[in-house]
Amino acid sequence: MENRIAAMVPDRYVVSRTQAPKGPILPCGRDSLTWNGHTTVTLTKNRDLKKIMDSIVAAVKRDGRYEIELEKRRDATPMAYIFGPFNSRYTAGPSPDETEYEITSYSPWFQLPEETWTGGDF
Repeated sequence: MENRIAAMVPDRYVVSRTQAPKGPILPCGRDSLTWNGHTTVTLTKNRDLKKIMDSIVAAVKRDGRYEIELEKRRDATPMAYIFGPFNSRYTAGPSPDETEYEITSYSPWFQLPEETWTGGDF
C-alpha cells in the first residue's frame, strides 16, 4: 500500500519514489508489536502540496476499502491518516522542509513469543 499511496502523488511533482527495504518492529499497546515501513517521494521544486494531498484523498476515497482523516500539524501542513483492513494504518504528508512526501505504514498488531528478539530491521 505504501507504493500505491506514493503512486497517488502526481508524476509532475515527483523526482523519485523510494521504499525502504526494511523497517523496525515497534511496541504498541501493552504486549503487542507493529512492523513499520517507510516510503519517500522526493518532490520537484514546483510542487503543489495542496494538489498532492487532494490527489491522495480522492484516490483513497475512490478505492473504498480505506478510510482517510486529515489533520493539520502544528506548522499547519496537512497530514493524512489512512486506515485499512485488519487494522493496518498509514500516514502521508510533507517533510518539514516540504521537499519530500513521507509515507509510513504500520502493520496490524501482533505478538511474538517472549524469547524472540525484535531489535534490528525486518
